[in-house]
Amino acid sequence: RGADETLLPLSSLVSHENSVRPSKLAKDLMGGVVLIGLWDGDEKKIISAGTGFIADRKQGLVITASHVLMKMEQGHKKFGRDYFGLKKGKAVIGVIPRSSDGSRSSKAVFRYFAEIISKDVEHMDACVLRITTRMEEDVGGQGEGCGDQPEILLVNDSKAIKAQKLKRLQMTQEFAMEEGVRILGYNQGGEGLFEKGEYIHNTLDVVRGYVSCLFENDINVNMVEKDGLVLDGQITPISLLREPAPVGIFSPRKEIVVRCPTIPGHSGGPCVNHDGEVIGIVSRADPVESERCYLVPASELKVLMEKARDVCNRNPMDLMWN
Repeated sequence: RGADETLLPLSSLVSHENSVRPSKLAKDLMGGVVLIGLWDGDEKKIISAGTGFIADRKQGLVITASHVLMKMEQGHKKFGRDYFGLKKGKAVIGVIPRSSDGSRSSKAVFRYFAEIISKDVEHMDACVLRITTRMEEDVGGQGEGCGDQPEILLVNDSKAIKAQKLKRLQMTQEFAMEEGVRILGYNQGGEGLFEKGEYIHNTLDVVRGYVSCLFENDINVNMVEKDGLVLDGQITPISLLREPAPVGIFSPRKEIVVRCPTIPGHSGGPCVNHDGEVIGIVSRADPVESERCYLVPASELKVLMEKARDVCNRNPMDLMWN
């Protein structure tokens, strides 16, 4: 299948299956889909990139895949450590700005810094970020100027966050087998950050697919060594493992399987239904089938959001003394 059949321009969003135009087009959603970068303050550059979406505009909360901002390799000594253990690491957020006439292009600029406030690395490849500051000027290109910008404090300032006019994407826990879906993200393949060019692509693109199945509770998808047998990326019943996966092992509770191409940089990107509602975010590709990917379901994301809102609602003075 050619690339033009799977990576579609934003102006062409008619379903292959039934030629029915989605009620929410990508151009209506792109304001809520953000480019996530891992900023290395020592190197003064963005060293990793993925995708995320705005889940709460009032508190400036963004959801992305954990592995975009932290080490998720099984058994690694830095497993689950924020910002890959970088001393001066933090998240930088790129958004697609509105033009003077209110329309949007499909290209993001870096505008905010954010912090990780909610995660559960053993059970889901997802985390919640809170926007903390806004750069005085938007930064384009590779984001080299992000570290040189004066920053405007936004955290714990509801009026300042509201003034940003962030676009929130709605989540839903409802989905159906064979339901047509779209994944929105910032492709870092080809000449992007994950290939030889190491060039950050800041243009949003869209991939179509359909829901294949839901794995729940009785699976373990990770690398586990048991009695000399390495189970690498296989869907293995937990009953076959004689003991629970130890700390530092990724063992998801639930995953939605979607049939569609997996693309570097789409990690953390929202998978949306016909109505533009987020049913989950991209976690990982299938190790065997390139046309299959795994999502963290919205039901799991909502658990993280509850934890994140608890953090946001705490009194800053309480946090100082705890």
